[in-house]
Amino acid sequence: MARSKAARARRRAGGGGAMVVPYARMRPNIGNWRIGSSAVSNAGVLTGGNYTTGPGTWANGAGRVVLTTLVPLTYQATVIAPVPDSGTPTIGRMKIDEIKGAITLSAFSAAGRYTAAVCIYVSELTSAAANTYDVRDPLNNADAARDDYFYLEAQEADMPATLTATSPAAFKFDLKLANPLIIGGGQALHVTVSMVSAVAAATCMLSSMFRTRSAGIA
Repeated sequence: MARSKAARARRRAGGGGAMVVPYARMRPNIGNWRIGSSAVSNAGVLTGGNYTTGPGTWANGAGRVVLTTLVPLTYQATVIAPVPDSGTPTIGRMKIDEIKGAITLSAFSAAGRYTAAVCIYVSELTSAAANTYDVRDPLNNADAARDDYFYLEAQEADMPATLTATSPAAFKFDLKLANPLIIGGGQALHVTVSMVSAVAAATCMLSSMFRTRSAGIA
């Protein structure tokens, strides 16, 4: 029985019913890995604006920042930013597939007991004009009781009396998402780090080494 022209073409392409399909058609909405570029203070104020290079989420050993007891720091993993910064949120949605990497705390300023926590959640833009977002403190009982976290973990450790400025990391948080999620206009995926110590004004060095895979969708 004579084969059709289409059947002969498929056979030449790879046999049987194989069909050559362009890569982009096999994987629509291909996601990209993103490195967050701005930080948000514990008052919810975005440092420097949505488009500036602030404390990055991929510090690569050289971008460590100081974390002070009772003063959380929030990383903006990815965001649908207002355009311009002082305007209204853009319209659209973003699918966030995963977060890979870790956050470590090291070089503690004094001996004593330290508690640290990290959380991942979706934050809302509360004031576009002031670049302000709603932020949380994972070591605050009221915030920790919320049920809309995508990741929430706390650890505790005692720093020895022989502590030095080059002490190894006492805390390491391996960040992850259990399921993909979608954010919309005026929303951001935030990663907040908090540390509390019995030592007044104690500090440590916070190093972030994580990235976020996301894709824009209609």
